[in-house]
Amino acid sequence: MGALCRAANISDGAAGGSAESPAISLLLLYIAATLLHGLEIFVLYRYLGFSSTFVRGAAWGMQGFVVLFRGLAIAELCREVFAHYAGIRAFIWRVLAVLVTVVMVLAMVAAMTVWS
Repeated sequence: MGALCRAANISDGAAGGSAESPAISLLLLYIAATLLHGLEIFVLYRYLGFSSTFVRGAAWGMQGFVVLFRGLAIAELCREVFAHYAGIRAFIWRVLAVLVTVVMVLAMVAAMTVWS
């Protein structure tokens, strides 16, 4: 729990967001992207309807940004939490790199498939 508090810069009563805690800024960026994605979906569905192909493309395009920001926030949080453990950090980076590669390949294969 102490490592998470240090990563979140909670120990001194601060809510984070300082220059010393980039994990919180990336986490806030991910939260903002998620909220904007929800707002975008609401507005597009409200005015263009559920069956619009533009809405489908815009929704999945913005979802890509949300997933990107989620990955950056997770990577930065792992870096902050495991900063003092070089071996574990190196292992985690390798695992994350393999997972990102696999997910990207599967996403490209799924994107080429025509869904009906």
